[in-house]
Amino acid sequence: GLQNAGGKNDKDIWVTDENDGYDWFVNTAINQVSGQLKESEGQAQNSQDQSKDKKDKDKDKDKDKDKKGDTIVFALGVNDMAGGAKRYTDKLKELVADNGAWAKARKVLVVSVNPVLESKTQIKNADIEKFNNELKSGLSGSKKLEYIDVYTKFKKDIKETDFEDDGINYKSELNKKI
Repeated sequence: GLQNAGGKNDKDIWVTDENDGYDWFVNTAINQVSGQLKESEGQAQNSQDQSKDKKDKDKDKDKDKDKKGDTIVFALGVNDMAGGAKRYTDKLKELVADNGAWAKARKVLVVSVNPVLESKTQIKNADIEKFNNELKSGLSGSKKLEYIDVYTKFKKDIKETDFEDDGINYKSELNKKI
């Protein structure tokens, strides 16, 4: 999977399970990620500002805001499509809200479901496109949630040889590009 594709550093933390979908996300992953989050610079600054006088607070309020803090990369797969995108977008919006479990995150990058090799699986790319469109639409308007469209970028250039035998998972070279 992506966590083995390289490019990670000692600060990267992976919370992953390839087959468990939404229930695993809600019941396991959210808490695992929440326990690893550090406070973003803007939030740390806001806590420190409470002890400053008003003049200093106004001066420093937005300086370097949100330059630090964790970025969560939320990558979806075909197993996550069951039940539709709305439940993910609703939950993600709840998580990044001011009092949400992921409120400390600087940003959450939500990666599209990627194309499959239809000749090797029953999954259709048209269904993936529909899910991704719902996902993108559902995330619009959020400052902390950013949709990353890997599907469109790779759909036109992907080759049969980029896939593992299942037609769903990618070989390590394509994972590195992602």
